[in-house]
Amino acid sequence: MFETTQLSALKFKETLDVLRGHDAEDFTGRTEFHRMSAQQRLAWLDGAVAFIREAKNANRQLIQGGEPGKT
Repeated sequence: MFETTQLSALKFKETLDVLRGHDAEDFTGRTEFHRMSAQQRLAWLDGAVAFIREAKNANRQLIQGGEPGKT
């Protein structure tokens, strides 16, 4: 179901930096997190971090007067 992935040191640091900005209340159980395996939890967190990163980049582009998704 989930492929084993090896995070680069940079991606690992970026992931931790994003997650440090959130509290336990941000993970309220709607994801059935407690039922996931460790590998599934990591995959879910990786997807959440990717979403947050993309949303922040799109927001920065809007603020700078650009169009999201276009560089």
